[in-house]
Amino acid sequence: MIPILILGFIGLLPLLNGCSSHPETKAGPAAETTRKTLSAPRPEAIQPAILENETRKSLSSLLSSPRVQRYIRKLHKISGMERRPLVQIGTIKNRTNDPAFRMDVIEETLFRGLAASEVFELTIATGTAGRLTPHARKMIQNPGEKRSLQRPDLTMDGYVASVITGVEPNQRKGIFLSLKLIDLQTSTVIWSFNRAIPLESHQPENTK
Repeated sequence: MIPILILGFIGLLPLLNGCSSHPETKAGPAAETTRKTLSAPRPEAIQPAILENETRKSLSSLLSSPRVQRYIRKLHKISGMERRPLVQIGTIKNRTNDPAFRMDVIEETLFRGLAASEVFELTIATGTAGRLTPHARKMIQNPGEKRSLQRPDLTMDGYVASVITGVEPNQRKGIFLSLKLIDLQTSTVIWSFNRAIPLESHQPENTK
């Protein structure tokens, strides 16, 4: 009787292994695809140097804009004196699929470029992304100094978005940079810059 029970138990072992709570994972095409997806770079990954260079192109466009020059001449006429327009870096929105997109590169490049220009005065009262600086907050709390906190003439706003052009399998991914300079007195857009930046040309080649 005992030998029969032992043989019966041995016969159940394959069935018990099949009901294990930790089944063996077999590698296949689906598993390989998952690994490639997880290890692939983010669609919006772009080298900061490339992003900075593209933002500098927007500054070149701004500083050479005939419409901006007309605005400055009109400002001189209205104010009765020659002065540089006071501009703030407003809100540059991240509309890409990457929450960690390097928006700081765009903001800081604009900030440095406008501050170094001989066309505009840059207010630090709002800083980048429209946030009040600690110095500005102190001035607002002091009624005497609050009066000396000048309101900007212009604000630089915009966004960066993800774009896909073409149809599969020839789709191309990229980002779209859109900037606007707005007259805060009249809410008029006096300059705009729109540029599509393809990502494929900036991605490093795979090494075999």
